[in-house]
Amino acid sequence: MAGNRILKINSEIQKALSLIIAYKLKDPRLENIFISVIEVDTSTDLSYCKVKVSIYPDNNKQQILNILKSSIPFIRKEIAREIRIRIVPEFHFILDDGINYEDRISKLLKEANKNGTSN
Repeated sequence: MAGNRILKINSEIQKALSLIIAYKLKDPRLENIFISVIEVDTSTDLSYCKVKVSIYPDNNKQQILNILKSSIPFIRKEIAREIRIRIVPEFHFILDDGINYEDRISKLLKEANKNGTSN
């Protein structure tokens, strides 16, 4: 049952984070930046929450990640308002490079196919 509880909490946190980042963070450096919350993984004691985000366009990803990290106190307050949980976890934002990884693999496969068919 604890697993189902954490899955539900992860889902609620992911939804709330998406809305908070999109509509409540009022940093001018985030204009025209699309931040997608890809995955949320909360510890069973609710003390820690790893948040994978995807940032588009990909220039200045580290700067955007730093803005998110500096906004953690505000984000935690908003999460406490949105979700009724006893403990609001400490958030740790990390970049999800899955899309970039897929792009690299796709390019390598195309290049290998070109080299393989021309021989």
